[in-house]
Amino acid sequence: MFGLLRPHRGLFLLGMLAAFVGAILEGTQVVLLEPLLRHLFPATAADAAPGTRLEGWLRNWLDPWLAGLPAAEVTLRLVALFLGVLLLKNVATWLAGYLAVVVQEGMVRRLRTRLYAHLLRLDLDHFQHTRGGQLTAVMISDADQVRQVVVAAFAAFFQNAVVILVTIGVMAAISPRLTLLVLVLAPLLVF
Repeated sequence: MFGLLRPHRGLFLLGMLAAFVGAILEGTQVVLLEPLLRHLFPATAADAAPGTRLEGWLRNWLDPWLAGLPAAEVTLRLVALFLGVLLLKNVATWLAGYLAVVVQEGMVRRLRTRLYAHLLRLDLDHFQHTRGGQLTAVMISDADQVRQVVVAAFAAFFQNAVVILVTIGVMAAISPRLTLLVLVLAPLLVF
């Protein structure tokens, strides 16, 4: 089945790259909420918790860009940054989905072309013993099942794996101890 994918491997890899970028930007979007919410709802001295490594990194990265600006301008820039990341994430996710469909349909076309060529080579005796509906079912539904299994499931698995890894990375940057606790207890919640 992966032979059917070979002519489309460039588009497939580009789709996987777009899915990877979309997953990274999804994690970035979550991370960018923190400075925006801290700016909109400043904590009092009594409420302030010690900063995490992620907060320190964000401050080092954002402070030169936001230093010395009025509060309204800081809000505008943070919202624009958040919306920009949201837009890029959605474009990357759309591109990944679009390329996955292009690859899937290309694979189905190649599979059906091969199947049709095979049918043309069969003896007439085969067609006398086989119902036309069976041949049609093979040509239509079986080819679609191959498409769903090979490309759609593989692409979804890859994208979801990247999202999980990015989420665990963000969680670890916020609180390594809590992340470790969640990772230890998560398998127990499945049962």
